[in-house]
Amino acid sequence: MGSRLTGPAASLTLWSLIALVAGLALGALGHGSRAIGFEIFGQIIDPLGRLWLAALQMTVLPLVVVYLLAAIVGAGGREKLGSLGTRAIVLFVAMLVFAALFTWAVTPPLIAAAAPDPSAFTLLQRATVVPQAAREAAAAGNASFSDWIGNLLPSNLFEAARRGDVLPLLLFSALLGVAIRRLPDERRRPLQPAIESLSEAMFTIVRWLLALTPVGVLALSYALGRDTGLEAVGVLAGFVVLQCGV
Repeated sequence: MGSRLTGPAASLTLWSLIALVAGLALGALGHGSRAIGFEIFGQIIDPLGRLWLAALQMTVLPLVVVYLLAAIVGAGGREKLGSLGTRAIVLFVAMLVFAALFTWAVTPPLIAAAAPDPSAFTLLQRATVVPQAAREAAAAGNASFSDWIGNLLPSNLFEAARRGDVLPLLLFSALLGVAIRRLPDERRRPLQPAIESLSEAMFTIVRWLLALTPVGVLALSYALGRDTGLEAVGVLAGFVVLQCGV
């Protein structure tokens, strides 16, 4: 039987969905309106949405790096670690291939059947702010295969983190975790609880941010609805439904 959300998780999901619908509806009402109330509400809530989104982006890389370190350092033994890593890689690749094939087969007919208005896409593009790090990552995607292999390990960890390059940081973290496991027991044992405690602390920060999800979703969806209007909001809603369904 499939599991289902209960307790605080279900409540958070419900309130986040309510905040999404309310933000888009209020923003669509305020689109093109000269009522001062919409402007004041936007000035109050817009910074909250940007702060919440920035906080999420700030914690993603440290969380992934620390959690990977904790998983490698805390694994039971070399045989267990190798077996777990092999199964994880095979499962990850298989899921990516299946997802790509399924999406390639199902999505184009659904998009063609919906036939959204191109002008709505233009409005969404104008209202969407693309971070500079994302632009740099997209531009780097045009590099050759040999360049990609040569840049797998970062020459500067901080620069890689600034650009949001997750894979090089994960490779470095995996190498560091394996190196820590190679240390003598008297040197490795003090590090393991410290890394695990740091991982738990990062999860605590994420739980705090998730508790603020309805506020962040309300702020971001209100700004989107106010800037694009009802038509573009409808296209976005259709895209979200399509993505969740696929």
